[in-house]
Amino acid sequence: MRLFVTPLARSDVDQIYDLIAADRPSAARRWIDRMQMQFKFLSRNPRVGTARDDIRPHLRSISFGDCVIYFRERDDALEIVRVIHGARDIDQLF
Repeated sequence: MRLFVTPLARSDVDQIYDLIAADRPSAARRWIDRMQMQFKFLSRNPRVGTARDDIRPHLRSISFGDCVIYFRERDDALEIVRVIHGARDIDQLF
């Protein structure tokens, strides 16, 4: 299955990366490598995680460290919708 990361999700990842890199550049690089592996895992297993129809139809989520990845299947692709720190207000962001 193809993988598509929305511009908003890319921005989320960039912001988290920058926060980590400010203090620990090597940790930020490891984090981004693990995130990319998680995205690939999701593209091969699009029905894992928790259904989040309460937020949007067909949306799913899965924890990744302190973050939550929000994703959904769209046609023949897995779409990464957002990557949000678990402490943020989800209702406000969606």
